[in-house]
Amino acid sequence: MAPILTEITNKPEYIFSSSEAGTITYGGSCSSSTTFAISGNNTIILYSSTENYSGTITVTNEQGESAELIITPFIVEAL
Repeated sequence: MAPILTEITNKPEYIFSSSEAGTITYGGSCSSSTTFAISGNNTIILYSSTENYSGTITVTNEQGESAELIITPFIVEAL
């Protein structure tokens, strides 16, 4: 069975939940140095090539099954 992913919060410090551990890949304008998800809550620091943070997180488990989570778009404003 593929992992089940749930977005918990979306800021540069992004938290999502995965029902299974696996390798993380990123799509869109977001990326992170974190490449492995644990089962449960995962906190990652997102980076973006634009001022708008948007994209996807895909977690692939040991069986090669994957699930994609669409990151709710957000903007980080400078202080």
